[in-house]
Amino acid sequence: MLYACWSLKGGTGTTSIATALALNLARENKTEILLVDLAGDASAVLGIASSTPVGVGDWLSAKEDADPTSLKHLEYEIISGLHLLPRGRAPLATLSEVLPPDALVAEMSFQTSLYAEKFIKHLANDKRMVIIDCGNIWDEALHIRTQGESQRPDILYRRAVVKAADVSWCFTRSCYLSLRRMAGFHIRANGIVFVREQGRALSARDIEDITGSPIIFGVSVEPAVMTAVDSGLLSHRLPRRLEKMLADLFPPDSKTNGKSHERGTSKNEKREIEGEPIKSGD
Repeated sequence: MLYACWSLKGGTGTTSIATALALNLARENKTEILLVDLAGDASAVLGIASSTPVGVGDWLSAKEDADPTSLKHLEYEIISGLHLLPRGRAPLATLSEVLPPDALVAEMSFQTSLYAEKFIKHLANDKRMVIIDCGNIWDEALHIRTQGESQRPDILYRRAVVKAADVSWCFTRSCYLSLRRMAGFHIRANGIVFVREQGRALSARDIEDITGSPIIFGVSVEPAVMTAVDSGLLSHRLPRRLEKMLADLFPPDSKTNGKSHERGTSKNEKREIEGEPIKSGD
């Protein structure tokens, strides 16, 4: 199963939460996990010594010589049951691979790229649960139809991966600018991961109405989580509250078969996402 994690605005915690989810699933021995870092930050979050290890971009740059089996040699074992495939130093794609210059035509052309298909098929054939951090896939230039380098072929590549995934999760804060982008975006997520902040006017219900997708997971912005990320200690110990919330996403009886993203949100979970207190007896 391919799980694509993405956002339309930076600073939504996509990398941190996707990494924490992979760590938690591996520690709970639910399944073998491959975390694919296409955004470029997971290596740093996990404390890998080299901030720019060889990875996917370097493999893709080999073009015809890119053997899918060689990707295995680029993986890092983080903990037992969890391997990381880094983004790499080379770009994921070049402008020549996404011509013609018209943004919409370019995206259609790019999705059939031989190299994109080869990589996606390799991940789809992996027997492990594959969590892909696609990062922020918004680019203003793609929507105002400007031409040239601003088309960001790298983003087009990550969009192609998002579309090919079995499960697509969009990460957002209750931010008007982020939701405004999501409202008109052509990729519809299977579920929303909602990063809740104090003082925001938009509620979880507003987010579901605007995006047309259900909230499958809500997490609060907490100092313990930010400290763990900033200090590179996320792989050593997850903050207890975050660990509990992640466990609820894939409950103990779940076999990570891809169905958990379809489950409904309980009354108490709704209150937790909205920031309302949960009374005893509920």
